[in-house]
Amino acid sequence: MEDQPARLVAVVETEEGPKVDWDAYIRYGDKSWDDVFSGKVEKATVMVHLKPSDYYDHQFSNSEKFSGYAITTPDSDRGLYGYVERDSPLDRALQHSIIAGPGRNTIEISINRESLEYSQVRISGIQAIGWVETRVWDAREN
Repeated sequence: MEDQPARLVAVVETEEGPKVDWDAYIRYGDKSWDDVFSGKVEKATVMVHLKPSDYYDHQFSNSEKFSGYAITTPDSDRGLYGYVERDSPLDRALQHSIIAGPGRNTIEISINRESLEYSQVRISGIQAIGWVETRVWDAREN
């Protein structure tokens, strides 16, 4: 693509044969990063890189209650910190996803304007380990 030298392309097997997953290729999210960072939306599904974080402050200052994750995307210079209840099924799924690969995940985030001032969001679900969608875990199922 013109804006970057290389991108991963995911080819998935379908009943009609192999096809490129264009949503994964363009890192399609249901909301724009501008809307996420400005707080215009309360929830978003995003394709990101995750890694453990030790940033605990403000609403998420209790490191015994929360697990923190650094959230970055190749589509923005800005990053976020995402939090989940420590040792919850979602936390264990996130930890597994990072161990399983390079930390690429399609996650759902809940955005609170007050927390967003500190670049903090709540991670509310995983749609895919990787950028090809296969729902893994959903907070509504627990």
